[in-house]
Amino acid sequence: MSAWRRFSVYIERPTKTPAPAVVVLQEVFGVNKVMRQSCRELADHGLLMCIQN
Repeated sequence: MSAWRRFSVYIERPTKTPAPAVVVLQEVFGVNKVMRQSCRELADHGLLMCIQN
């Protein structure tokens, strides 16, 4: 059995790249509207945001 697993991610990209990246851990209930909005706001400030979905 392979140790590699596939999973989906939610990504918000800043307008300028390259950019520093932040990996966000999801809440118990998964990626929700508030988390996506927070990532959008931080991407607007120049961060590449990534949440495992």
